Parts: sequence; C-alpha cells; structure tokens
Amino acid sequence: MPDPKIDTLRREIQDLVRKRNVAAVVFLASPTHTNFLYEVTPSWSCARLEPGPEGCVCIRVRSKRVDYPSDQAQKEDLQRTIGMFLGLAEACESAAANFTRLAMLVGQKTIIEHSSRLEPPEG
Repeated sequence: MPDPKIDTLRREIQDLVRKRNVAAVVFLASPTHTNFLYEVTPSWSCARLEPGPEGCVCIRVRSKRVDYPSDQAQKEDLQRTIGMFLGLAEACESAAANFTRLAMLVGQKTIIEHSSRLEPPEG
C-alpha cells in the first residue's frame, strides 16, 4: 500500500514543477516507502509522456521539421531536450553514487538488513 504522505507531496511537487515550466527528477522517502517523479515535459522540451505497454508510461521525443518555423528553431529545441536529459542523468548518477557510498559506509559500522539491487561503487 502506498504512503499517502509521499503520494500527496509528489503531486504537489509535480504541480509546482509544471507551473514553473522546468524539468525535474525528484526522489522521496518516508520510513516505509520511496517514490519518484520524472517531469521531463516542460514547454521547451521535445519530450512527451505517452501510455505504453502493460500500463507503463513511455517518454517519446518528437521533433518534426514541419512543427517548427525554421531549422534553427528545431535544432534549439532538440539541444535543450538533450541537454535536459544529460544534465538530469549526470545529477542522478552522482546522487546514486554518493548515496550508495554513504549506505556502504554506515553499513560497515552496523548490522543492517535491506534488500537492494545496488552493488558497492568502485573506488
């Protein structure tokens, strides 16, 4: 069963992100649950969310020349979209590595039980 506190906060954050016309990746945690939000569809992005197979949501990147007033306008939208994806990916990679290192360091000092797919980072 989902944590209603996290679900409510996730919706509030999503509304704010959309209102400000920005992209975001947000992770939320309570003592018993985690949840996330990917918002990659600001007006300046070529990305859109679409229903996918088995109830999943897919990200589609669509950029047709006919939808733009010029080649340059299309190129700028694609550059912004790619920059958004790469910037968010780099931030997520860095955060994942930092949190994994912290968990491993704390785990060395105490006995913890947690099921995870994560492997300790190298280095």
